[in-house]
Amino acid sequence: MDWKDLLIYILESLCGLVITVGIPFLVSLLRAKIKNEQLARVLDRVAKIVSDSVLLVNQTYVDALKATDSFDEEAQKIAFATCKAKIVAMLNEEAVKAIYETYGDLEDWLKTAIEASVRQEKLYWILPDTVEIDEQE
Repeated sequence: MDWKDLLIYILESLCGLVITVGIPFLVSLLRAKIKNEQLARVLDRVAKIVSDSVLLVNQTYVDALKATDSFDEEAQKIAFATCKAKIVAMLNEEAVKAIYETYGDLEDWLKTAIEASVRQEKLYWILPDTVEIDEQE
């Protein structure tokens, strides 16, 4: 066996190894990327559900109570519970699974997401010229 034959033998062996190891590795990378993109889409939909629910409760419940100066602590609890119930009713199994995988506890995430959305809504109305609106949807 000369050098040329030895080099061909080594290259053939390496090609087999690269194909054997490389293809499954590339497939797993593609699957992870697809899963991350799907997860991002689901979480975007969930964020929209939270935002829309907060806006709905503000418009149909909170604004009316504030107009009569009767938005007290008990009314805040009712508004929160109403908003939470609307969100939970709209979440499908895929969304709930995505929340658990990404954030852990659903109840803690809901509380945080609702409070953050309420805060964002308040800031929007206080400082409308400084808030950027994403109009891609």
